[in-house]
Amino acid sequence: MPRKPHQKTPQLAGMIENMAAFGITVKQICAIVGVHERTLLKYYKHELETGPPKAIANVANSLYRIATGDGPQAARAAEFYLRTRARWSTVHEVHLHGVPAAEDKYISSMVNLQKLTNEELVLLEGITKRLERQPERTIEVAAGPQDATNRIASLN
Repeated sequence: MPRKPHQKTPQLAGMIENMAAFGITVKQICAIVGVHERTLLKYYKHELETGPPKAIANVANSLYRIATGDGPQAARAAEFYLRTRARWSTVHEVHLHGVPAAEDKYISSMVNLQKLTNEELVLLEGITKRLERQPERTIEVAAGPQDATNRIASLN
């Protein structure tokens, strides 16, 4: 005896759209709803395609409201929004010239300040001041302490 044709209902369509929005796979949705994959794709293609972007829009809207508010989570939400949507970053590059091992390599941000000489501390202070003024730029620093001190003086 042949099966009855599937009847699409608004309730089931909403449930499928929500499951797609949550990232549940088509195979998993079929198992939950109890239909074959061809049936799901035939009757609910629109819901499967629109569920994920609607969820992203809802989350983005919620994040935007939090980020532009005054609540305790506003700063963190704003930072996340700016990092992901505006390509904002607090990562800076420092290139050392004249030091063969450091050429074209990123320098670790972990520095033991107690081991630095006075000249190196002056250099680091100058770099920090420069980054605060121009966070979007790469700063190039000479390797020798005297050269570094002269370059820092010219930056200030």
